[in-house]
Amino acid sequence: MTFIHQEKTWPDFQWDVEILDPLLAEVKQKLNFLFTQLATFPPALQAKAELESLTREVLATSSFEGQDFCQEEVRSALAKRLQINIGEVMPASSLVEGYAELILDAVKNSANPLTAERLFAWHSFINPSGQLGMRTILSGAWRSAKIGMKQVISGHFRHERLSYEPPLPTHLSGNMKALIDWINVSADDPCACWVIPKKQYLDPILEAGIAYLWLVAIHPFDSNNGLFGQTLADYVLARSNNEPRHFYSISAPVQRNRKAYYKALESSLRGGMNITPWLLDFLQTVQKAINTSLESFNYILHKAKMWENASLYPVNQRQKKVLHYLLDYSLPSITTMKYAKIAKCSPDTALRDIRELNEFGITKRSKAGGRSTNYELVVF
Repeated sequence: MTFIHQEKTWPDFQWDVEILDPLLAEVKQKLNFLFTQLATFPPALQAKAELESLTREVLATSSFEGQDFCQEEVRSALAKRLQINIGEVMPASSLVEGYAELILDAVKNSANPLTAERLFAWHSFINPSGQLGMRTILSGAWRSAKIGMKQVISGHFRHERLSYEPPLPTHLSGNMKALIDWINVSADDPCACWVIPKKQYLDPILEAGIAYLWLVAIHPFDSNNGLFGQTLADYVLARSNNEPRHFYSISAPVQRNRKAYYKALESSLRGGMNITPWLLDFLQTVQKAINTSLESFNYILHKAKMWENASLYPVNQRQKKVLHYLLDYSLPSITTMKYAKIAKCSPDTALRDIRELNEFGITKRSKAGGRSTNYELVVF
């Protein structure tokens, strides 16, 4: 079996422009629409849109690595760094802080060149102890020759199979230098026609997809290589948009379609130097990410209109707390008992609060059936 890095022309990736161009045009059009929509938002709502996108990114990225972070903890860690007021904040663990630091450095500092040292720092952010479960890993450095050959094994117990075998540790430094140098060369630089693969006039979205696969193929770290492929793609996309803010998460659709992702990745790592199928899959992922963000924008506007309407009435602190809860967790409705539990009040007080919100036109009785009466937010 020949893996992609063993091909004679490695790393001279090839792709079929005629096959990719129609979908690429759709993605670019949708991306333009996303930024056009954003331009209509006041700065405060733009900040909230970025916070929601980054929260999705950290939650999806960490989940990919087997972490189950609390959404509020992640939002709090990001809001603190972005200096966004979200009201009551939750203390974040050092690991949550590390994931937040990783994503923010990749997208907020995308104008800064990529270096090996920067990649080492990224790896250390989420592996500060050098422990991955019960296993000791080499943190903040390329894979070591002391560890020996790394193999990617898939399948269930007693039905394992070799999915991929990356380059030897002794070949990592040269392979990573080639990738880093390639990323740091601008597509409109005269040198772009001499690098391998050719980069002259290469669309940055395709560049992000190539960089993603290239890093995973090298497998430079002892852990988290898929995560860093996604992070590198985010870095390239953020740089191409000339936008130090992050408004769509490619990790979220990858996480939702993990089985398809692994199948596409394994096929590409063993399928020769033509990576057209991988780039098609990557374009579809970016398209899904943009669609999710556009849906999120609509929800952010809904929240803003709801609070604007609420400001016209004497909404008390309990009511504000419950409204925040409904909005932040996207709950479709709430019962009196649930309200009492969130607001930490008696059921009678909860019922009075809900009746007031109904009178204000902020909530209404739900038509949904059930043993208990449900109340939902009014859509503005």
